[in-house]
Amino acid sequence: MDNKDAGSFKGPKLDTGTHIYEQEKHELLHINAKSTGEDVADHLNNLRLGGGDISDDLIDNDSFYRYKMDYPNRGVAVIVNEVNFDTESCRLEPGEGIRKGADVDGNSMFNALENLGFTVFLYKDLKKKEIIALARHVAKLDHRFNDMLIFCVFSHGYEDNQLYAIDTIFDASVITDQFKPKCSPTLAGKPKVFIFQSCRGIQMDPGYTLDAIVQDDVDSPLKIPSEADMLFCYATPPHFVAYLNTQSGSWYIQSLSKALKKWGYRLSLQTIMTRVSHIVAYHFESNSRKPDQSHKKQIPCLTSTLTKEIHFTPK
Repeated sequence: MDNKDAGSFKGPKLDTGTHIYEQEKHELLHINAKSTGEDVADHLNNLRLGGGDISDDLIDNDSFYRYKMDYPNRGVAVIVNEVNFDTESCRLEPGEGIRKGADVDGNSMFNALENLGFTVFLYKDLKKKEIIALARHVAKLDHRFNDMLIFCVFSHGYEDNQLYAIDTIFDASVITDQFKPKCSPTLAGKPKVFIFQSCRGIQMDPGYTLDAIVQDDVDSPLKIPSEADMLFCYATPPHFVAYLNTQSGSWYIQSLSKALKKWGYRLSLQTIMTRVSHIVAYHFESNSRKPDQSHKKQIPCLTSTLTKEIHFTPK
């Protein structure tokens, strides 16, 4: 797909990264407008529950537990896909300099998110300073007319939520902290989803063979928790590796992309993520010429501070 004019979205100048895809500007997208204090207050007032006590009717109302998803625009989705690394500055092994198959993930996720109505931006091979600048820029945009935000990073990773840019390692919090209410007030009360495809350690999961299958809100709109309304989606739990097929892409991103296309408008995002965990857990197993790396499993991992369900209503 050729580059297209994204209209009001003007990303920071990037020295080495390649801004690959930009969706056409939505005619109602105002993501570069400047917000006033009154604008932000009006947005937060929309979160007001009203009254003091939470009535039984309120608790039994399903719509109360769903995020508002009828703004003019779905929102911005950013994908940072790190493929080619400086092995010396990153202190990687020679064979880890290229994440073969990663481009398949970038394209698949771009198409899946675009299908859900997001304005999608896919960047490739960014340095640490460029990733930080990008996150800060997106956080400062005016998101008043958007449902939510998604920010993805596909890369190498290590312990304690460490991710690799093409030139060095950094903590994922330098991205996620930018989208807390203090830094991004027009996203306050709206869902922010972060998707990380990376290893989180060096352990491999051998799995466990079963002998048998056993079946069996607060009334204070202008003061919300700083850590609220975020969903962190990891390809694997802490300390474990994540698998990337050199031809077909990673187990996690390929499963997630297909699931979003199949169920994006039918199920909540939380339910979709549970199904993705099932698919990765039960439909994949490593196959390597090295015996100690073969027949291994993987399970995605979620950390959520969401306060409602995310349902993608058609635009």
